[in-house]
Amino acid sequence: MKTVSVICVYHGTTIYNLTVNYKGGITTLKRYDISDNNAKEYNNFKEMYKAILEILKANNFKVTYTEDFMARWYNIQFIDALNPTRIETFSFKK
Repeated sequence: MKTVSVICVYHGTTIYNLTVNYKGGITTLKRYDISDNNAKEYNNFKEMYKAILEILKANNFKVTYTEDFMARWYNIQFIDALNPTRIETFSFKK
C-alpha cells in the first residue's frame, strides 16, 4: 500500500472531489461537479469519513494518522466546496 496525503472537497455529507498525493504525483479518485445530482450523499459525516477510508483502501492507498484525545487524526484535508478558503482536519472515532 502507498502512504498518501488526501484532499477531500465536500459540502455537508457529499464528496465532490477526492484527491491523493503520493510523492508529488496527484491522483483523483472521485470527482463530481457541485451541481451533479449523481454525487452520493451520506447519512452523516462519520459515514462519509468511513467511505473515504474505504475508497483509499480499495485503491491500495493508506493515510497516516496520529492519535490524540481518544481519536484518530488522519492526514486528510477537508475543504468545504462552498467555502474553499476554509481547510480543516477532523478527528475520527470508531
